[in-house]
Amino acid sequence: MRCMEKVIGKTTVRAGTRISILLLLACVLCGTAIAESSKHVKVGVSIALTGPLSVVGETLKNAILLAQQKYDPQQRVQFIFEDDVFLPKNTVGIVNKFISEDKVDALIVFGASTSFSVVNVAEKNKIPLVGMTVLETLEQGKQYVLRFFVSTEDLNERTIAEFTKRNYKDVAVVATVQDATLRQRDHFIDAHVSKIVLSQEFLPADLDFRASVSRIRALNPAAVYIIMLPPQGSTFAKQLRASGYSGQIVGSLQLASPAEIKNSEGALVGAWIPSGDDRHAKDFYADYEKAYPDAKAFSESVYAYDLAKLMIEAAASGDINRYLHSVKNFQGALGNYGSNGKNSFQFGVTVREVTKDGFRYLD
Repeated sequence: MRCMEKVIGKTTVRAGTRISILLLLACVLCGTAIAESSKHVKVGVSIALTGPLSVVGETLKNAILLAQQKYDPQQRVQFIFEDDVFLPKNTVGIVNKFISEDKVDALIVFGASTSFSVVNVAEKNKIPLVGMTVLETLEQGKQYVLRFFVSTEDLNERTIAEFTKRNYKDVAVVATVQDATLRQRDHFIDAHVSKIVLSQEFLPADLDFRASVSRIRALNPAAVYIIMLPPQGSTFAKQLRASGYSGQIVGSLQLASPAEIKNSEGALVGAWIPSGDDRHAKDFYADYEKAYPDAKAFSESVYAYDLAKLMIEAAASGDINRYLHSVKNFQGALGNYGSNGKNSFQFGVTVREVTKDGFRYLD
């Protein structure tokens, strides 16, 4: 009996030890699972929150936060915003900080020059970078860089078609000195669809266009093509109409926003503008206006909203870069679309005419 008691005692002790170990292991695994499930995925967002383009940057930030409120209420994705003032040198410093200090899992950058300035940094560190720019050369030949916007080629194709249909004999072209806007201008000029009587560039901070407006008024071309960043485009249109010019105003997609239309104070009524097709985004605009009544949304805001949702879904997939490169049938404010297999996304293009009550689609 004593021998049996010892065996039973040892068996009991050993069994108890095993149970304790199993319980401890279960707790460790459970704790790890909880830690993993609550881990934040960090997305660094470099946009202009001060300077000439702050009016756009603020709406991009608002749109991203609006998407997070709707699609990520637990805030599993942490969007970290930094102000690059729309200057590439600032973007470089910010992205390096995002990677070295914030340990971000992905990056969002607005603008052509700013995005281009950090392409190699993202590739070297294998951090997915999504550039919000029309410049389609950004993503070519890259593994971790994607572009999320309509392209200059698609926009120019639609612009040329409309110019051809309307048969303008001559045109003046004004553009902001920035990679994307100059690319759009060059596409247009190279098409030789109308006689170019004037082509002029302006720095992003320029807002006094009276000398150029006087030249255009004297030349009196059939159309003036404005390819400028906000608020330059609407400001140029105001000064042009104030000079007495009554010809056709054509705008690049940068003019296709409620904020620019409002800032033009009626000068853009009758203008037509090729841009991304946002006819599916009525609910977004309504939600945005309700959430941010004092900050009008730009057309770029819809893309920022969809991109934030895309990042949230990519984070949930467990492999952000793979998801961004392979997603199909993505349901966004801009409709149903997906990756085109060329490091970018395919968006529809339309032409809108500005009216006193908003926009009228021409197709």
